[in-house]
Amino acid sequence: MLDKLFAGTAGFFVQSDPVSVPDSFRDTFNFLQGNGVYEEGTMHFLKEMKNTIWTHYDAFIADAQALCAIFMLIFLRSKAMK
Repeated sequence: MLDKLFAGTAGFFVQSDPVSVPDSFRDTFNFLQGNGVYEEGTMHFLKEMKNTIWTHYDAFIADAQALCAIFMLIFLRSKAMK
């Protein structure tokens, strides 16, 4: 009985037709992403920077871990000295 209940509720939430998105929503979403807020040159720079980060994410993660370890040691040392 329980699996029939879950199958029935799961079938209820299945969407068969794609949702039509109005152009005003697309314009709003693009605005929230920065389109129209910043100049085109800035947006091009930010897009290329995002692509670089996604391409080389492992180097960014390694750098973030190293910085985290350094700041953790500094923080713990300052707490130990009090």
